[in-house]
Amino acid sequence: PKTILLLDILISYCLLLIWRYLYDYIQKKANIKNKYVIVGYNETVHELINISLKSNYLNFLPMALYTQQKNIPEDVKESVQIIDSTEDFEQFIKQNDIKIFVLPIEKEHSKGIIKILFNALKNKSVFYNIPEFYELLSRKIPLGSINESWFLQNINLEGRGVFYFFKRIIDIILSLIILLITGIFWPFIAIIIKLESKGPVFFTQIREGKNGKLFNLYKFRTMKTEQNDFAPTTEKDNRITKFGNFMRVTRIDELPQMLNVLKGDMSLIGPRPERPELAIELEKEIPFYKQRLLVKPGITGWDQVSGEYHSPSIEDTYKKIQYDLYYIKNQSIFLEISIFFKTIMTVFLKLGR
Repeated sequence: PKTILLLDILISYCLLLIWRYLYDYIQKKANIKNKYVIVGYNETVHELINISLKSNYLNFLPMALYTQQKNIPEDVKESVQIIDSTEDFEQFIKQNDIKIFVLPIEKEHSKGIIKILFNALKNKSVFYNIPEFYELLSRKIPLGSINESWFLQNINLEGRGVFYFFKRIIDIILSLIILLITGIFWPFIAIIIKLESKGPVFFTQIREGKNGKLFNLYKFRTMKTEQNDFAPTTEKDNRITKFGNFMRVTRIDELPQMLNVLKGDMSLIGPRPERPELAIELEKEIPFYKQRLLVKPGITGWDQVSGEYHSPSIEDTYKKIQYDLYYIKNQSIFLEISIFFKTIMTVFLKLGR
């Protein structure tokens, strides 16, 4: 049975790999595109069109935008056809065989447009609202196009008790394994840290956890303590020591957080915990920021494997919360596994900070 299991894993992996490359090749060769049109304009539509044109694993192609709004950005006009007449819109749909329609949820449409959309139903058309289509393409939530009603309807933690139970069991097992494997190296890490700069081996900082509960987060110290106000790090921060930079790149500095996981303050996977004094300011500026505290914070998460580095600035946190809300909305064992392996790839490829 062990030999058969090993062969099954190897053969399945090879077949899946071949299938994925074959599917990608056929799709590119056939130039298959899922053409769609957007009915109504807002800022999220602008971002959605850019996402579709830059990188889109589902091959959705924006064809036209129906709107009577006049101040449409030039790059949008260059990317899609702008239509402001219901007659022209209906003709465009027929000529291009459009079967995918994207609509802003807050927009009220004229009787002419409603008639066109209902007629499209007979042609087996598919309709998306902006938040769900944006989520489908980018795997994050558009903060500019959701409201309280959307949040209450889509963020539902009821019925996930079994998932959280097994998640906790896995957190304990994996954190113990990691501590046992890496524990032998901790004394050597401590010696190098002490030799390179004055100060303690461990760095502790108060962070905000699930439901706003405060806890002490543990890390190996990566910065000099002299003349350090412990403000958020920046690129090429001269407070970071040489070995500290190595630990950050390889994520070695995060190892003591396994103690936080064992204590139950954190999980291996979840939104990154923020400093409470920063969180107070961010909550004032960013919608639904506090709702990221509905789940335990994590050492790694959907935002951390997104390929972007997000600082605690308002602009970056706005982007970060979109990934965090996607994770909270779509929590599942499959998403956890995906984040776990993406994290391994991120570490090996030395991405992020």
